[in-house]
Amino acid sequence: MKRLLVILLATAVFAAACTNGQSALDPTALSVDGSTVSVAQLNDEMTWLEENPSAANRIFNAGAPGAGGELQLHGEAAGSWNPDIVAVILTLHAQRFLIEDTLAEIGAEITEADRQAARRTLDSRYGEPNPQTGMIEEGTVASMPEGLSATLVTLEATNEAALRVVLADGGGEVTEAELRERYDDAVAFFEEEQAAMTPPEPGPCASHILFFFDADDPGAGEPTDEQLDEAFAAAEATLADLEAGADFAELAAERSDDPGSAADGGRLPCLPPGSYVAEFEAAAAQLEVGELSEPVVTDFGVHIIRRDADEEPDEQAAAMDEPEIPSFEEIRSELQVQMESERGDELLRERLVPIFEAVLERAEVEVDPRFGTWDDQAAQVIPPEGSSPAPVAPTEGNDDVPLFEDAPGIGLP
Repeated sequence: MKRLLVILLATAVFAAACTNGQSALDPTALSVDGSTVSVAQLNDEMTWLEENPSAANRIFNAGAPGAGGELQLHGEAAGSWNPDIVAVILTLHAQRFLIEDTLAEIGAEITEADRQAARRTLDSRYGEPNPQTGMIEEGTVASMPEGLSATLVTLEATNEAALRVVLADGGGEVTEAELRERYDDAVAFFEEEQAAMTPPEPGPCASHILFFFDADDPGAGEPTDEQLDEAFAAAEATLADLEAGADFAELAAERSDDPGSAADGGRLPCLPPGSYVAEFEAAAAQLEVGELSEPVVTDFGVHIIRRDADEEPDEQAAAMDEPEIPSFEEIRSELQVQMESERGDELLRERLVPIFEAVLERAEVEVDPRFGTWDDQAAQVIPPEGSSPAPVAPTEGNDDVPLFEDAPGIGLP
């Protein structure tokens, strides 16, 4: 079942046009109920892939079985194509013909508007980015061999055409009650997840007064000896004032080079261990509540640190920024689109899978044994085992008889 759903619902990545009545010079590689793919067509398409390696990699990485990294188009023998890639292409040829028969069974028609939309989608998916603008260039589909581009467009547009027919019979509507139920379930799940989350244990809570090494350029890097001495002297003078009874919050507001904490009397958020630089955390951890540190040097400057009372876990949880849950009205439209899409997929499964099964069962599929064999259970072409004869195009001076060599894949022209 899963195999059929992939074939019916996913956009196929490759196929080619059918022709009839190939001559001896252009033998048939695949036949599905009289619709055929010739060796010449395969050679043209493989050559296009070879000449457009970026598009080829994007096409096969988007869905070809086993593809990944750089696409290997050539077989082990000189002048041959990779037999595994050829088998994939022939598989998709066959799938296209079978799907077209399935669409015909339900009276689905792909419109020109469907095709235009499909071309735009395929260009955006497989096109080459412009090196200057980064925008995807159009025209990739138009540059392909005619059969290849026609097949890609047809398969891309298949779902839209099938959905029109399936939805015309009803059953694709989503009621207000269903929308509300989906929303309520999602909110309940989110709230359960939030309730199960444990706030991280805070590190030592502290306030500080910071003196930059260079107030004009705090990120200047390693301070000079003079800058270090000046910042250290300012910190020591502030520490002396604090020990003499000056108010920490007032001095922080007046003297600290950290504007964020200075506005709050030097207070810093109580964050989990590792949130602040190691030197700062180590110094704060050694202090008793209310105790002041000696000047502490970090990459940011020189600090005077005061240890504050640690906050209770409940207070920490209350202080955490909780994501705001959008209202039902705010996401109703988005939710409806999502649920209608899911409902459409369900209807496609219910309607098309049995029809596709019937089409597949009665289909007469023939594959040239040099390229593999047809597996009607998996609905795919299995590549030949080991080395197999591979047809090549006639060589110059011998246009009457196609040549063959013992090599896997389709021979290069």
